[in-house]
Amino acid sequence: MKLRVSLFAMVLAVTSCVWAQNSGTGPGTPPTFPGHPQTAPEGMPPDQTAPPAAQEGQSQTRATDMSALSSRIQQAIASDAMLENSDVQAVVQGDQLLLTGTVASQSAKDRAEQIAAPFATQNHLKVVNHIGIQS
Repeated sequence: MKLRVSLFAMVLAVTSCVWAQNSGTGPGTPPTFPGHPQTAPEGMPPDQTAPPAAQEGQSQTRATDMSALSSRIQQAIASDAMLENSDVQAVVQGDQLLLTGTVASQSAKDRAEQIAAPFATQNHLKVVNHIGIQS
């Protein structure tokens, strides 16, 4: 008798597991068939790349972010006592932070790079220092 009850309980448990797994493919989730494209239900995005207009918006947002980053770096450099009379520009080009302009000494050039380095690291950029030294 105990064997039958145990067997019945086990069959019942397996049946409930199978039923629970299959309940996920109810009316909201139709089965997929090879060769029959499926459209996404209303309100659900399809699994594909964004249309060109959306991608353009993302690149414009990145350009705006990089322009703002360049401005913040230039402000940080200009506010440093050693560099306040120098002419240093910071521009993001691809994956590089390009420093250009002129400063009075090698130590001022190094200081500009030190100021820019944390901004570059935080934004996964490589600092390229093309700052010239006045003679």
